[in-house]
This record gives sequence, C-alpha cells and structure tokens, in this order.
Amino acid sequence: MHSATKVTRVVLDVDRTISTGSIMVYGIIIANSTASAAEIEIEDFSGATRITVTVPALSSETIDFVFLADSGLGISGVGSTAVFATVFHSQDGA
Repeated sequence: MHSATKVTRVVLDVDRTISTGSIMVYGIIIANSTASAAEIEIEDFSGATRITVTVPALSSETIDFVFLADSGLGISGVGSTAVFATVFHSQDGA
C-alpha cells in the first residue's frame, strides 16, 4: 500500500465509484463499526463483482494485494454510515 499515489476514503451508505478509468489498486481496508457483519463487493465499473469480503461486526478487513482495475473500480454500499472503505491506488490512467 506504500506505492499508492492516492488514497480515497468513502462511507458505504450507498454504492461508491472510486474510478471510472484504469487504476492500480495497492490495497483496500474495510472498517465496520456496526453490530452486524457487512458483506462488501468490489466491482469493476461495468458492475461485475470481482471480490466479495465479509467484515465481522466491530472489525476491519484488509485486502492487501496489488491489482489493475482496468475497467474502473466501485464498492457496493451496505446502507450504513458506520462502514468505511479506504482505497490505496494510483491516479486515473494507470
């Protein structure tokens, strides 16, 4: 995550778009401060699910591998202002 040139933090109360263009993703941290587990889907810009992560209640999960999101990147919302995603990535046009 140290190679990232940009860090984007979003609340997952609704679906969020991180980028509509190609970016290198260096890692993602999902923080869940709710009393229930939260299932998060990492998607490309077309809406195709690429990664599904279940974050336990009052916990966080780290996706710690590098990948090219060549069709953009989105994260599905869980309808809660108490769940956050922090994405470590390159500028658009990776």
